[in-house]
Amino acid sequence: MKTIRTFFHTFILWTLTGTLGHLLFLAIYHELLSDATHLERVLVLLYALKLDIAIAGYLTITPALMLLLRERRGMKLLWNAYFIVIAAIYALAIVSNLGLYGPWGFPLDYTPVLYLTTSPADAMASVTPLQMLAAAVGIAVITTAVYLARPRYIPAKTRAYRIATFVLTVALILPIRGGVGTGTNHTGTVYFSENMRLNHAAVNPVFCFIESASHQTDLASLYRFMTDEESDSLLCELNQRSDSTDGNRRDSLFLRRPNRIVMVILESFSTQLMEEAGLVKEVVPQLEQLAGEGIYFTELYGNTMRTDRALVSVLSSIPAFPTYSLMDQPSKNAKLPSIASVLKNDGFHTYYYYGGDTNFSNMRSYLVAAGFQDIVSDKSFPKKLRTGKWGVADGPVFDRAAKEFIGTCGERSLSVVQTSSSHEPFDVPDHHAMDDKVLNAFHYADSCLGRFVEKLKESSDWGETLVVILPDHQGCFPTVVNNYTLEHYDLPLIFTGGVVRTPCRVETLCSQADITATLLGLLGLRHDEFPWSKDIFDAGTPHYAVFAVPDAVGMVREGGAIIWDNSFQRTMLSTYPQEQEDLALRTLKAYYQKLYKMADEL
Repeated sequence: MKTIRTFFHTFILWTLTGTLGHLLFLAIYHELLSDATHLERVLVLLYALKLDIAIAGYLTITPALMLLLRERRGMKLLWNAYFIVIAAIYALAIVSNLGLYGPWGFPLDYTPVLYLTTSPADAMASVTPLQMLAAAVGIAVITTAVYLARPRYIPAKTRAYRIATFVLTVALILPIRGGVGTGTNHTGTVYFSENMRLNHAAVNPVFCFIESASHQTDLASLYRFMTDEESDSLLCELNQRSDSTDGNRRDSLFLRRPNRIVMVILESFSTQLMEEAGLVKEVVPQLEQLAGEGIYFTELYGNTMRTDRALVSVLSSIPAFPTYSLMDQPSKNAKLPSIASVLKNDGFHTYYYYGGDTNFSNMRSYLVAAGFQDIVSDKSFPKKLRTGKWGVADGPVFDRAAKEFIGTCGERSLSVVQTSSSHEPFDVPDHHAMDDKVLNAFHYADSCLGRFVEKLKESSDWGETLVVILPDHQGCFPTVVNNYTLEHYDLPLIFTGGVVRTPCRVETLCSQADITATLLGLLGLRHDEFPWSKDIFDAGTPHYAVFAVPDAVGMVREGGAIIWDNSFQRTMLSTYPQEQEDLALRTLKAYYQKLYKMADEL
């Protein structure tokens, strides 16, 4: 009988460990959940049991098998070692989920591992020493509590108890798979509310991590909603190209084709930082001035909420995936087209400037494969300039890019500058323009941008220069992340430089993936190898934008917008009339089905 009690003690212990994680989540993020009722908070714990007992089932299998064995020397030591190791791993998952949810807005998945395996220093750059200490203490406390609560090792001593224990072990398949029905457990199993934060509070971080990790390579089975023929039929009109670029309009906006293109990718910027959004004032005055001096695309939507995926969207015109990072897969990113490779083949020299570690998320392998010839990163600067958690601050990086731009006058070139100072932990050098640390970091990056463009204007090549300015994604402002609002993806895009004839606002709907086709069209080059990119000036092409966050996708078209959560299996936002919503949703699903099929075939 004691063996059976040990079995259930183990199962309940792991279940309650999951419950502890949810209680901590509700306590730490009580302000984010301030609109939740007491009943809804209780429902979080009840619905969470579905995945908590699934993980408890997995974690009980090994102890159960040990109970079936005859007692031997060393078994108690092995028993204790199992509980302390698994308790530490579970504690790590709980604490990681608590720490990452605030800035990321979604439960723990495989993303941190992708970052840690490529550049541990950069992956930890956003973490302060105090946060590290708090995390270590949290992990130690949870691990110790679970270990002390472990059951004693009491193996089955009779055949009857061995049979009973074996039957119970086999029965663990029921909580693991979620019952006897055709459907099995997945992250969305615990979703019960219109409030996605309540759903996220109910997610077991260990389960979510395992599910995410298992989907890293199984692309062929992901986002399959219909036959390929149905998908192609739905997208036929959406992806048509007329090649009827509005030449008159382009001539009215540009004096000539640029021979020098400078692209600035601003970390975490968004239109929410600009005064016209009505949230803050004088945070990004340089960006706003440049928008007034150049061509300001007011209807650009970002494709993602992570930098690695945004870079592929901008430079290779592959929209971001909700569960997958192409940059992190060298075997696949080596096959991607890129604007750098096209321009290099056309006689441009290609440069990439970044103050951080380009090994982060396999960035270097992607950049090399994409055709960048000169890659400047943290190791390219003296150690005294590596003052921030992310490496070199934006100021020295912009200075290096400007110096080399001016020093290569007459050269046809593409230069990409990626900033990082406006990323957590917002440690900018000797800049105290604003009291708020986050806004001060944005103001610093903005001031560096302004000085950079002023230096470019001093170059004799300014008259042949086009400067493209856009963010990678919306970041830490506003502080509350809501992945199911269109404002979360609203980014500024600015074309400025000596080739710009007339400052204006362009209100054509577009996305980050459209920049390549637009630039190549401006240069008179074909962009057939970029099927996911549309020339913004092509008047005959249907214009739309797509975006993705973990296991949720959205699409904005001229007729409306829709956001679908794949875990929840539910439409989270729709501005379409009811009679048009079904077609809009099927088109969105068809789009991502085709995108995943493309990635699987790379």
